[in-house]
Amino acid sequence: MSKETRDQIIGISRAGNSERQISNILGIPKSTVHNTLVRFRTTNTTSSAPQSGRPNLINEEKEQAMKKIVHENPRSTLVEIQQRFEKKTNIKANNYDSNREE
Repeated sequence: MSKETRDQIIGISRAGNSERQISNILGIPKSTVHNTLVRFRTTNTTSSAPQSGRPNLINEEKEQAMKKIVHENPRSTLVEIQQRFEKKTNIKANNYDSNREE
C-alpha cells in the first residue's frame, strides 16, 4: 500500500470516521485500515517498517554484466564466468551459493 493511502487513512480517521467508513470510502479491507491505524498509534508514523531479508550483493548494473557474460558464453564453466565477472567488475566472486544444494 502506498504512503499516500496510509496518510489518507490517518486523515480520514482524524476527521472522525470509523474504520468501516474509511474502508468503504477508500475501497480497502477494514483489517488494512485497522492495522494501519494501530501501527500509527504505536509508532506515530505511516512509514513502512524496514523489509527483512538478505540485502542484494550486487546492484542492477553488476547483475546485467553477469547476464551478459553468461549470454555471450553459454557453455562457460562457473570458474570461467567468475573470472570474466571479476575482470569486468572488479568484484571478487565466490561459488559458495552456486554449489549449495537446496
